[in-house]
Amino acid sequence: MLLGSAGCSLLAEAALDDADADDGSGGSPASTASGTGAAGGLPTGAGAGGAGGGPGPASATGVGGGPGTGGAGGAVDPCGGCEAGFVCDGTACLCQAPLAPAASACPPVCTSCDLAIGLCIIERTAAKKKEMIQCPAGMACRIECNGDKACEEAKLHCPVDQACQVVCAAVESCKKAMVFGDDGGIILECTGMKACQEADLKCGEGACGHPCPVGPEGPLKVTCGGSCDCQGC
Repeated sequence: MLLGSAGCSLLAEAALDDADADDGSGGSPASTASGTGAAGGLPTGAGAGGAGGGPGPASATGVGGGPGTGGAGGAVDPCGGCEAGFVCDGTACLCQAPLAPAASACPPVCTSCDLAIGLCIIERTAAKKKEMIQCPAGMACRIECNGDKACEEAKLHCPVDQACQVVCAAVESCKKAMVFGDDGGIILECTGMKACQEADLKCGEGACGHPCPVGPEGPLKVTCGGSCDCQGC
């Protein structure tokens, strides 16, 4: 889910000029055989040239070497490197969680998984206080507090660099809970009665989305920290 955007400058690619090489051995003065440069986009070729048709002076750079051609340069990041919480869409750094890689197995902490998209689902239905829930590394994570007081006073930790969602869907299901976002971004949803009353959301450096509660739902404490997109309550 795209929560915001921040532009970044494209890196200009340096122009690479071909340089003429010396006439190669075995080449006639009209020889046009080309050498192939080393990878990395060097301005002059360093490879061997093609064979000429007759005797000729020895070349300092290779046998039969005509004008060298620079090799292909390495891939250039068009965004010049995005900060934590941003991903490059090919032209600009966008404030959103990176895509989670596909996982090969469902970690034990997960109630269920969607391995096709690398998603771990952790569900709590029974009332329980002060539980510590840590999403596994390398997967997107959704924590579902679906029972009354199921995550009351719990400490809910999102993965370090993947998308995270916490759903508090029952009565006081996340009351006084501490929810820790991270660089991958987090969405906190409070849909149950007084579900997030006095909850404390600590955003990481990624995007941080949540509804600011009104009436009996509040107050929800929100610490934006270094988030790339966060609204305090």
